[in-house]
Amino acid sequence: KSELTMMKFKLLFESEEFDAAAKALLAISADKNIDGDSINQLTWQIYEAAKNDAQFPMVLIDAAAKATENALVASPKSGMILDTLAHLVHYQGKLDRAIELQTQAAENSSDFSEEGKTEILAFLKELKKEKTNK
Repeated sequence: KSELTMMKFKLLFESEEFDAAAKALLAISADKNIDGDSINQLTWQIYEAAKNDAQFPMVLIDAAAKATENALVASPKSGMILDTLAHLVHYQGKLDRAIELQTQAAENSSDFSEEGKTEILAFLKELKKEKTNK
């Protein structure tokens, strides 16, 4: 059933049925058989698709943020999940929350590669610079 839900989400997303895809994503994040890392991979893909697209449907960003929050409940110290959530909430315009989450991601990045740690810190620096310039 979990695999079918994942396939359903991908098909809905690819066919641009964004409201239905958002509902499917939330169903995935509520499924106890799907681990937080798998949810994180999906929500990061959504962020990647959205980051350079001002017209990207906010219903999917909002669902991705909620799904990532759900993944974080299961893995509260996951630097990768915290990083994804920081990117999503930043996209939503929640700068202070993004800084808070990215700071936590940096604090929980001991299992990251050096390149990963550098990316985490670079995004945190970018967020803080944005805050200073406001």
